[in-house]
Amino acid sequence: MTASPVPRTNLASNEPHWIPLGTGGWRMWRLAMLRSAGFPADLVPPGDPALVANLPTDGSGATDGSGATGRSGAVDDAFRAAYRDAFRRAAAHLAATARDPLFREAVAWQSPHLIPLCLDKVTADAEFTGDTPPSKPRQRLLTVASYAQRYALKNETIGFFGPVAWARFEPDAAPLTVYGGEHLISRRTVHFEVWAVDALARRLSRDPLVVPWLRPRRAPQNVFWPTTATVTDPLGRTNALSSDEARLLALACGTRTIRDIAAELAATDDLAAIRDSPAERGGPADRDGAAGRGCGTDRDDAAGRCGETRRSVSEVHRLLLALQERELVQVDLTVEVSAWPESSLREALAAIPDRRAGEHALAQLDELERTRAAVAKAAGDPDRLIASLSELDRTFRRTAGADTARRPGEMYAGRTVVYEDTSRDVGAVVGAAVTDELARPLELVLQSTRWFVTQAADRYADRFRELYERIRARTGRERVPLGRLYSAAAPDLAFSFHGPPPILVPLVEGMQQRWQEVLAVPEGGGAHHVESRRIRAAVARQFPAEPPRWSAAARQSPDVMIAASDPAAVARGEYQLVLGEIHIATNGLQTRPMVLHAPDSEWLLAAEATDHPGRIVGTPSKSSPGVNSRTNPSALLSRRFRYWTMHADPAVFADEAIPAAALQVVPSGDRLTVVSELDGREFDLMEVLGEPLAGALVNGFRLLPPRRRRPRVVVDKLVVARETWRFDASEFSWYARNEPADRFRAAWAWRLDQELPIRCFYRVTVEDKPVFVDFSNVVLVELLARSIRRTVREADDQVVSFTEVLPDVGDSWLRDAEGRRYTSELRLVLHDAAAA
Repeated sequence: MTASPVPRTNLASNEPHWIPLGTGGWRMWRLAMLRSAGFPADLVPPGDPALVANLPTDGSGATDGSGATGRSGAVDDAFRAAYRDAFRRAAAHLAATARDPLFREAVAWQSPHLIPLCLDKVTADAEFTGDTPPSKPRQRLLTVASYAQRYALKNETIGFFGPVAWARFEPDAAPLTVYGGEHLISRRTVHFEVWAVDALARRLSRDPLVVPWLRPRRAPQNVFWPTTATVTDPLGRTNALSSDEARLLALACGTRTIRDIAAELAATDDLAAIRDSPAERGGPADRDGAAGRGCGTDRDDAAGRCGETRRSVSEVHRLLLALQERELVQVDLTVEVSAWPESSLREALAAIPDRRAGEHALAQLDELERTRAAVAKAAGDPDRLIASLSELDRTFRRTAGADTARRPGEMYAGRTVVYEDTSRDVGAVVGAAVTDELARPLELVLQSTRWFVTQAADRYADRFRELYERIRARTGRERVPLGRLYSAAAPDLAFSFHGPPPILVPLVEGMQQRWQEVLAVPEGGGAHHVESRRIRAAVARQFPAEPPRWSAAARQSPDVMIAASDPAAVARGEYQLVLGEIHIATNGLQTRPMVLHAPDSEWLLAAEATDHPGRIVGTPSKSSPGVNSRTNPSALLSRRFRYWTMHADPAVFADEAIPAAALQVVPSGDRLTVVSELDGREFDLMEVLGEPLAGALVNGFRLLPPRRRRPRVVVDKLVVARETWRFDASEFSWYARNEPADRFRAAWAWRLDQELPIRCFYRVTVEDKPVFVDFSNVVLVELLARSIRRTVREADDQVVSFTEVLPDVGDSWLRDAEGRRYTSELRLVLHDAAAA
């Protein structure tokens, strides 16, 4: 690895942001993300050759297909002793891992409670006696092993166990050049989760000192019709308002404070009516919510009007809160999803005209930010970090009045108050020798993704038309509210880590059958090699090109791995390319950590705007399970795009979003369009729903149909499908054996019987991500047994699948300054210029 600086893009140059990939019109962005693990591969508990020496080396010991006996029948005392020694060795490795400062820091960021409850105890449990390790110590070891395999073998984009790095494609460069510094990490940033800043904002919004200075605004998803004193919501329902409510809603424009509104109502004698409104009659008897605190200005005290102003503010605030409960106004301080959400809260608090109230509120935000800064300074010192995080939690509970964790166990949930993102001190340049080898087979795969997205869009268009006709027949109206159609279609647009929604399953199966016919993949294992030139015509027949049905459909984002021992091997041609996931109709570089830690974030924004100029974004609710501070919504959004929302709390661009209540779906020839009742603008329905469409499709691409066993499929130099095995959990019997040594030996025999490699990744429905197993390591086999046990107990879909490890550790070319190897992949962005 050369010590040259990490390569940067040059926004000021006149070169296009893309290079051609092949001859089919695909353009590949010059900048790709180099995703990697943040820990070296040797963090994973290694295999145990001494134990394996006591095991059969072929399938002769598996007498019943389940690993019922070993080569010599039942487990004997000698094997029990060998197993016990192996378990001690594995426990010692994991105890060392649990003591490792970097590992402890990584766990502290995600699950700080595990430090005293698990990691500290693992270091004390390293020595076991007896044949069977005690249950609780064994479970703690499994937890450490689970974290270790994820940190060391998963290409992530989170914290320093998934740091952000970049690669650049330069046709005139060497096949692969790696640049890096002496340290793993070059930049660290610590951010508040948006939900945490919102919790503080809500608490401050109820503070009597702050309440008079809140600036209510009409909820952005609705349309307010002042002439008829009604509000239309996204489902097309009309909400009648009392005259007092209509008056309040007219004044809630986002610029007037509650105190301004109360003063204006008092001046026009409207306040008396509000005092007698149903909302007020049902309220508490004590209407002076600010009693004993003053009304915020000395002038009012001097004029003798303080009590009246307090009562007016309190009454107006109560009625506004009632309207907020009906999602007609937003009264609370709110922030949008961003890398620094506290900045927008600070801006709102700094705008409070009353000095006392403003300083009082800002002091609480200041305190929270100081503790966040202390957390950032503790990076690299796990004990100090844990203490800083604990202090942050205490400060957060005191200032925000909320719990410090939410949605435990969920992926991408933003579970803690803060999170860290980092830049890796490494970069790469990839030359034409590699991209040319990639282009020939990848073009063929992209032809099928283009076809898949087009066919999926047509299915959705038919589904939207069906729903439209159903709603029109029920209502008798030609115009159908977009919100009603979208709500009806929501089950068909649901995102899942495990595959596409049911509406797409037949299409996926049809595409897989077409690829099976093209590739003629045989049954069984091994490797199946195909030359791209021999299947090009068949691919063109099976996947004919059609223009995309919405603009984002021209975008595909595949992950590609280079399997090579080092860059010199790549220069010699001694490498293989491996296709990972393909993110359909999506820009895979749009998450917030990627944009924030890009060498030139403006370059990314400009490239996105160039490729996708007519983008229409439906902004999700901040309370949606899919919304978080890091990955959703996109960070590659600009004011050049259009926005619409169905929610009172849109995650981004709330002030610019078109209310969904103003959008009506109408037929236009053979397609459906969306018309804005505010200004008559017309949009294509598929374009308006492009964001949720992409979310439904993003994990839907699977090249080949599942089989009991499928070989590795290689097109030219690109592995398009790794070797896989599939089983039903009911087929396993070894996982339920009581004695660990017996369980391990039976698992080994079962592996031999099924011809699995020693090292695999496996997937079960109770885990969102693949998990690594080394069948020669006792703890990792126990981890697999636990996963199967959970699957049998908890899951409806009980498929357990295994995939070969490719690239394996020896073919991981990315190394640190000490020469340790790291897994990695390149996340590409490709634009279908020909189809678009």
